[in-house]
Amino acid sequence: YLGTNFSMFYYSEPDIDVSHTGTYFPGFVGRIEFDNPSAARVYARAGYTYQTGKYDYNGYVQSFSGVRRPYTEAALPQTKQTFEFMGGAYVGNLNRNILVKLIGGVEFEQTTDNAYTANKYFYKRARDTYFGMIGIGLCSDIAHNKSFEFRALGGTAVSGYHTTRLSDVGGIFASAPELRQKQTGGLRINLSATYKYEKLWFQPYATHTRLGATATDKFCVTTNCAVTATVNEPANQTTEFGINLGVWF
Repeated sequence: YLGTNFSMFYYSEPDIDVSHTGTYFPGFVGRIEFDNPSAARVYARAGYTYQTGKYDYNGYVQSFSGVRRPYTEAALPQTKQTFEFMGGAYVGNLNRNILVKLIGGVEFEQTTDNAYTANKYFYKRARDTYFGMIGIGLCSDIAHNKSFEFRALGGTAVSGYHTTRLSDVGGIFASAPELRQKQTGGLRINLSATYKYEKLWFQPYATHTRLGATATDKFCVTTNCAVTATVNEPANQTTEFGINLGVWF
């Protein structure tokens, strides 16, 4: 399967009242599936999605002394990559036309906030998260050239890290080290519906992700460590609605 992607997303850090609203377009979607229930009752899938887009920031900026003031900024760049490896088996049918399959696997997501390239109030942030996912699929061959599948998956974050590069801000933080902080759990829900007609496929979807805050790390602001600071990334949640579409072979 090869195609493109368009989506809208809403990101928030509710504990500190920061939010992003943005879109990804265009994106690249590719996947390979072994899925032929008439020949085998097992299922396998490997997929990759690359998304690039922009978001509007609504939050604050903070001085070194901790003083905050409201701040908004538009059209900041962001990218996201997602890898998925899924497998399962067909376990029955609801009727003669709807087959049921159980699905399990791993999703890896990397989100990179590139706002620092557009505005020096921001710094590079990258988030790498592995999710263990399980769920169910309902499949139907409507006709010899038409088919439909609904998937519902849910899972937890089994491993995740957040990379923070405060040196992008410059000034007193110019020599600050890059920090890689472990996340403290999270969950994900995926809903999608895939419709195939001839050699075309369409897949509207919705994804909701919640991630816990990282641990707090202390670091040296100056090279002689005369000044130190602490940093952590707060708990956050993202809801994304989109559509994948393309051709299949």
